[in-house]
Amino acid sequence: MELKTIDFVGLFVVFCSVVSIFDERYYLSDLLSSFRFQYLNFLVAWLLYTLVIRKKIFIVSALIPIALNLFYLAPTWIVDKIDKADLKIYFANLLSSNDKYDLVINDILKKSPNLVVLQEVTQAWEKELSKLSKKYPYKVVVSREDNFGIAVYSSIEFKSYRTFISSAGLESLLVALKVSNENITM
Repeated sequence: MELKTIDFVGLFVVFCSVVSIFDERYYLSDLLSSFRFQYLNFLVAWLLYTLVIRKKIFIVSALIPIALNLFYLAPTWIVDKIDKADLKIYFANLLSSNDKYDLVINDILKKSPNLVVLQEVTQAWEKELSKLSKKYPYKVVVSREDNFGIAVYSSIEFKSYRTFISSAGLESLLVALKVSNENITM
């Protein structure tokens, strides 16, 4: 059986899909887990290709990681409808070397979201963002001097929040709030 480039790519995507299961244990797996949607799309196309050319081993090889990726992705597609007016989220990657604090702060205040989620928050950014504390009294900030600081500012009181640390020492936040009598976790 002659293997074509598409078969090698397909097997590589199968490998990445399987390795991504260990996302909470290993840094490389964590990085690979970010591409599950792309893996799923490629694997479905590869499955159709293998069905046409009748390569049974590749059909089975595609079905298992398709199911695996669906297992992780499907719950994210099932969301209760929330009226758009109920929650407005502002998300920005600040770029840790950026020192144009007032542009970001003014943009946040102008857009007036309920929730502000920020990446690459340094101590300098944390200090400048304290100007938001009147409008956003609820916050959790994990500032870092590299590119991995994170923060959530909210005008809605947090029900709870937790900080998770990966094996690579990087923090993630889990924030729970109640909006229009609906529990929301992000």
